Amino acid sequence: MTKAGRGATHDKPLEEMTEGELAAYYQAHKDDQDMWEADPAPPRVAGKAPIRSVFSVRFSRAELATIDAIAQQHGLTCSEAIRRAVIAYGSVARRWEYRDQLAAENDVVRVANDLSAEGWELISTAPHSAAEYHLFFKRAAVTTS
Repeated sequence: MTKAGRGATHDKPLEEMTEGELAAYYQAHKDDQDMWEADPAPPRVAGKAPIRSVFSVRFSRAELATIDAIAQQHGLTCSEAIRRAVIAYGSVARRWEYRDQLAAENDVVRVANDLSAEGWELISTAPHSAAEYHLFFKRAAVTTS
């Protein structure tokens, strides 16, 4: 048995599960707060509206590791970090365009330079596979009046 979170066990390591098995596993454990948060969520501030619904979204292991690192860095739960990012995106979305591009490991610099010539700024990279990277870009949004 493999332990994925406090109190959660299953027969196969998560890395060996198919996407369908992972979906079923996480669906079955969606209410297991110990599995999703390293520490219990802090109590809600008085006067703040309680959360009324749950929305599921899939993240790759790398994306979830990034979200977790950002949350820890700011003393937040993963849920609160995602919530804040989504709410903040509403104000940023009108000012920035975002783009991601896959590039072979030996082609990253050329792709970044090509897009830079079009006004895109490289803001992050993340491994996609052993020989490919996701490149994340932003540029000022073009507004038309």
